[in-house]
Amino acid sequence: MHPALLTTSAILCCIICLSTICAADEVTLYVAANGDDAWSGSVVAPNAAGDDGPLATLAGARDAIQQMKAQGPLSDPVTVLIRGGQYFIEETIQFEPGDSGTEAAPITYAAYPGETPEFIGGRVITGLRKTADGRLVAELPEVAAGEWHFRQLFCDHQRLTRARHPNVDPD
Repeated sequence: MHPALLTTSAILCCIICLSTICAADEVTLYVAANGDDAWSGSVVAPNAAGDDGPLATLAGARDAIQQMKAQGPLSDPVTVLIRGGQYFIEETIQFEPGDSGTEAAPITYAAYPGETPEFIGGRVITGLRKTADGRLVAELPEVAAGEWHFRQLFCDHQRLTRARHPNVDPD
């Protein structure tokens, strides 16, 4: 075999081996609206047995990475891919400095390719009923008791005007 061809072949083999080794070490976790934070997060969709699949929340992914770090410093990149769907966030998701990656082992949170996750920092109000004059009404005992406060109201992705007194429109 010609020496130049042999050298080229050896270089290509090294590149292929190194890229395979580097790619194999990256950790990918998945988050999905139909996930469960008790699962591993290493599977893109729930399995047929229903005992493993994606995680359900960003906090669950953060906690899974914290558990990995408890075993020792991360040596490889970690990517959290968030599937499309609606995620209702009931409390603030907190990331501390210890939740950061490093230059050698970055931690990335990203949308699953081709999908759009939607994070909703609110609650769904159920029990809405329409009055004779077309208003929507719901009883909210938590609001009446002063246990829940909200400033905005949406229906079908449209911001609504909350009931107020005096009933004046500043426009």
